[in-house]
Amino acid sequence: MVADLNNDGKQDLVVANNADPPAILINQLPDAGSFLRVVLVGDSRHNRDPVGARVRVVARGDDGPIAMTRWLEIGSGYCGQSDTRLHFGLGAASEISSIEVTWPDGELDTFEGEDVRNLIDREIRIRQEAGVIDA
Repeated sequence: MVADLNNDGKQDLVVANNADPPAILINQLPDAGSFLRVVLVGDSRHNRDPVGARVRVVARGDDGPIAMTRWLEIGSGYCGQSDTRLHFGLGAASEISSIEVTWPDGELDTFEGEDVRNLIDREIRIRQEAGVIDA
């Protein structure tokens, strides 16, 4: 299982061991760079946990643009489940350019400009029904 167990922006690991306690590995690297963590909330018509949703984040730093894509998935491990919060490790990025969410029903939400620029090193919630970011 991969998750940010202590909410410090760095991914940690939990390893399931058959017939033994799990091993917990906390990431203690001194600097992991910038990150953005996204929590998706689907609408009440379909599924509050929008499994299959796709999120694309474009960020900018001194080295130019960085684009990353993550899908919300479940059942991704043996005897466990990785975090459903989508983690984007953005390295040296200093600002977000855009966030695009493709929901499982095909609906598309795009956020750009001032709405997303200062969301570096934060966890945000995107709600499908409202088409908004709760930061």
